[in-house]
Amino acid sequence: MDTSLQRLTYLFLRHQNGEATAAERRELMDIVHRGSHEAAIQRLIDEAIENAGVPEQIDTPPLSEESADRIFSRIVTAGAPRTAKAPVRRMRLRIWWAAAVVILAALVSVPFLRPRKQSPSIAVSTPEKYDAAPGNKAAVLTLANGQQIALDSSANGTISRQGNMAVINMKGTLAYNAMNAAGTPGEMAYNTLSTNAGNQYQLVLPDGSRIWLNAASSVRFPVNFSRKERAIDITGEAYFEIAPDAGRPFLVHYKDMTVQVLGTHFNVNAYTDERSVATTLLEGSVKVIRGNDQTLISPGQQVQMTNGTMKVLNDVNTEEVVAWKNDQFFFRKADIRTIMRQLSRWYNIKVDYEGGEIEERFYARIPRNVPISEVLKALSMTGSVHFRTGDKTITVSP
Repeated sequence: MDTSLQRLTYLFLRHQNGEATAAERRELMDIVHRGSHEAAIQRLIDEAIENAGVPEQIDTPPLSEESADRIFSRIVTAGAPRTAKAPVRRMRLRIWWAAAVVILAALVSVPFLRPRKQSPSIAVSTPEKYDAAPGNKAAVLTLANGQQIALDSSANGTISRQGNMAVINMKGTLAYNAMNAAGTPGEMAYNTLSTNAGNQYQLVLPDGSRIWLNAASSVRFPVNFSRKERAIDITGEAYFEIAPDAGRPFLVHYKDMTVQVLGTHFNVNAYTDERSVATTLLEGSVKVIRGNDQTLISPGQQVQMTNGTMKVLNDVNTEEVVAWKNDQFFFRKADIRTIMRQLSRWYNIKVDYEGGEIEERFYARIPRNVPISEVLKALSMTGSVHFRTGDKTITVSP
């Protein structure tokens, strides 16, 4: 490593450990602003966020992602105008917090840190009209006879009886509880739970399995499972915690694929506007089936189906995959279109694009319980993306 790179690494690590002097912080930010050693800076940032060890020349322990967030927050505030005196704290609802997180995400593309003539802004002529509130817990239950029941987290208690099942709504969760002996074999009445854009809901099936349903998704299930298997159909995205039952495999059908499990935790993303259908395993084991193709995966693996081709990814960041279930947006090296697809489903808005493609990648953790105006302000502060708002429409441009 040449002398200048050694100095950069030294300054970076001094800064991350909170040991840098004021002069050293200025020196580090001067290097960043000049655009010197962009590849080395990007490597240092990527290593920190990926929770990898730092360069061997410095005897420093590896970083957690939380530590990396704090590090980059300090770097950002050292090189940017200080508009807030309080330290950056994770997962706060204040806009300056969200902005700081997204800005440190943009550190992956070093040019974002260079001085700009003016701060980008969001064109919002009538905030009351164009701002979108975050999604909430709401769904529609369609019974076997076609009757539809609107659900939310405020109405609690028994809302219906389906065969031998009491259908209970309780604080954003719909549960099916048997009132007596198991239903008669062959009694396969189906119910469907569906969410609109901007909504999500939780379902407890008759066997005790739990399903978290993301926005613009649905699950169709029998009121009583058969004695041979437990089979359901989904659209959109859902997270599953399946109750063990060695005698009755659990089958999740989506598009032309099936996930077969006995008892496990996994996530299925089958939105039609995504490039791939993805099944991600967190715990246990599952078999992903498409026609004659079968793939068995282990925790931390993901099966992607793209244009009819099945591919297995290893060491997937499962926290990112299920962030929606934990009321977060979590992006790691995400392009702006990936980000906007998630925002459009959660805030129920339409997204248009104009101008050239935005090639930068973002790291960001943002709560899902803030208005979209705060998210857009945070993203725009990176200087790499701009937004224009209309009636339930966001136009994105470089």
